[in-house]
Amino acid sequence: MNKKHIIITAIIVIVLVVMAISLTCCMSFKPIWIEKLPDECNMCLNTFEMYYNSKEKSGVAPAYDYCIKKLHRINCQTEVFGTDEKGKPNPVLYDDPKLYRNYSQCLAELK
Repeated sequence: MNKKHIIITAIIVIVLVVMAISLTCCMSFKPIWIEKLPDECNMCLNTFEMYYNSKEKSGVAPAYDYCIKKLHRINCQTEVFGTDEKGKPNPVLYDDPKLYRNYSQCLAELK
């Protein structure tokens, strides 16, 4: 091998090492994902973790109201319409005025 090939090989090795190091540094954040929580709450947890782990806190704290509203809606839906065999809330029955009124009243309690 001549000197030119050695220099090109060294440059390629250096570039590959730099790329490997930069890729391992980017993987420092491991997202939280709890299967039983709604997607909005998982995203909220990840946003809070990134916010509190950052050194710069001049931004606004992340909102969590979507998560609270979603959990309240699921709670009301389960309370009024029950759950299926898998533990998931039954769908809202718009045809039954009494149950839908109870569901609407439960939702209004959050406001």
